[in-house]
Amino acid sequence: NQTFWEYARSFRKLTSVVKETLEKHDRSNYISGDATPSHFYDSYEWKQFSGNENCTEPRVILANQIRHLYPEAKVILIVRHPVNRLYSRYLFDYGRKPTERSEMGPQQFHNRVVDGLNKYTNCIRKWSLRHCVYNKTLWETVHLLRIAESMYSVLLEDWLRVFPRHQILFIRFEDYAKNITAELAKVFTFLELEVSGEQLHLFSQSGPRNRGKYHDRGRLLPETRAILERFYEPFIRRFASLVGDEKFLWKDI
Repeated sequence: NQTFWEYARSFRKLTSVVKETLEKHDRSNYISGDATPSHFYDSYEWKQFSGNENCTEPRVILANQIRHLYPEAKVILIVRHPVNRLYSRYLFDYGRKPTERSEMGPQQFHNRVVDGLNKYTNCIRKWSLRHCVYNKTLWETVHLLRIAESMYSVLLEDWLRVFPRHQILFIRFEDYAKNITAELAKVFTFLELEVSGEQLHLFSQSGPRNRGKYHDRGRLLPETRAILERFYEPFIRRFASLVGDEKFLWKDI
């Protein structure tokens, strides 16, 4: 929840370096990036975007604004199995205080899933899928669950209407967790950056952050996984088709 200028200040040092380089050489080879995951899914304020007046679902999303400002921007999308992501995000966002944990365990998650899926299913029966995915009121009623965020295919179709496929790199979170070096090599190739094996090894040494702590709050219940996999299955199949890679069916997970 930053203002534009608060956000811009985070790039102050980089801006200074690039400006200095441009003044000396008339060009700069620096590459900057923004690692905000919510850019992919968080267009809930779409009604405030110019071009969406009198719409029941957005014509303009964040992707349009990014492409307008940076036409050659390259997008790196790291995605996790939708069900595992949903539970992980739930545990990360809520119940971190010991006093809350008894209220935020697997059974409570199951109850919220049943309620949340019913609400989204009822919405989809009445409205278009996109209307429901970008429906801020619906999102707020199930705020403890990020159900729409894991409907990757709906979100990706919108991004692919804006960005050419070759400007988007897809990485599975599970592959990155197993072999950081191999996945980083793909990133550098995608960005057209040359790095030595030694540099790649060095970049791969930073340890994981925000590691999940499932053991102290319980694993996802089998019955919860079953209903979530049934709900997300068509979205997973469509996502794999859009990406053009069957590994995004997550059959090995």
